[in-house]
Amino acid sequence: MTPRERKKLSEAYRRMAQDVEREREALEWANALIGDVADDESDLETDDRKE
Repeated sequence: MTPRERKKLSEAYRRMAQDVEREREALEWANALIGDVADDESDLETDDRKE
């Protein structure tokens, strides 16, 4: 990646981070995803105990 591309990418990330609504939605999505993974892991633990 060229220095110019790095600068453009950095500027784009900075603009996205300043979008409060977008950041709120991203945090909600990430938290929901973590919950889904936690549910999957507890299902695996339950399945292991059944055997």
